[in-house]
Amino acid sequence: MTIKQLYCYYFYTLYKAWLSVDNAFGATGPFKTSNKALICMFPAELWLLFSIGIYCGRIFNIHLHIPFLPILAPAIILYIIKWFVFDRENKWKGYVNEFDKWPKGKNRAGGWVVVTIIMFVLLNFIFAVNINLQSNGIK
Repeated sequence: MTIKQLYCYYFYTLYKAWLSVDNAFGATGPFKTSNKALICMFPAELWLLFSIGIYCGRIFNIHLHIPFLPILAPAIILYIIKWFVFDRENKWKGYVNEFDKWPKGKNRAGGWVVVTIIMFVLLNFIFAVNINLQSNGIK
């Protein structure tokens, strides 16, 4: 599985979760299910980028003094990537159709891989923030 396929499967897992919630509660609203899945992808991606930024800052002894730029730039880059990969020409529908054809066992295993990666990214982010706070003298 390539990184792009894994990224698309990450979207697919969140899409299916939101679809089941929408169907269970009969939810309708201003956000389509695909948009809800795309929005839910942001936290884990930002956690990963911020972790990498914290580690690079520690390794290369770089301390950014611009408060909003480290948050705004990755968010804009992620939005552009999402637009090219999913929203442009509704490519997300093809990904959903492709992964719907997979056997149930393969989809279940893929779901566990996605959950494991998200948990790893979250724990890595917590660890990176903890290291950053300790290096600044905050305990």
